[in-house]
Amino acid sequence: MANHYLFEPVACTPESGWEKGQVENQVGNIREWLFTPTPKFQDFAELNAWLALRCQALAGRNNPQQTSRTIADCFAEEQSLLNPVKAEFDGYVEKTLRVSSTCLVRVDYNRYSVPAGWANRVVSVRITADRLRIVAEGHALAEHPRCFA
Repeated sequence: MANHYLFEPVACTPESGWEKGQVENQVGNIREWLFTPTPKFQDFAELNAWLALRCQALAGRNNPQQTSRTIADCFAEEQSLLNPVKAEFDGYVEKTLRVSSTCLVRVDYNRYSVPAGWANRVVSVRITADRLRIVAEGHALAEHPRCFA
């Protein structure tokens, strides 16, 4: 991701546990504010819509370090300092799999179809949160919604 967005990751200073602790504490706070109790959703679209509303509500809270200003106010001030995202990040996990003689690949206990001409051949399977793309020789052979059942 650092190569894609052209930024240099900066690690915590050795033997300075307070740096990492501040980040982990913030992650824990957000997890508690958003996911306690654990919400249930039909799909990613419903989850994303709900998260957008919750994030807007949380942005109205006072900043813990500057109680006279909201989180949204602080972010608006810092936003001009952030680099804009110049390209979309297509994050996926890629696996190399052999297509079965019945023209299927197996991913996470589910089977997905591949064109018959690729039976018993090796393909790349690109797995995102909600889609599965089967690629070979630089071409997309098939694309399926990801199944978790």
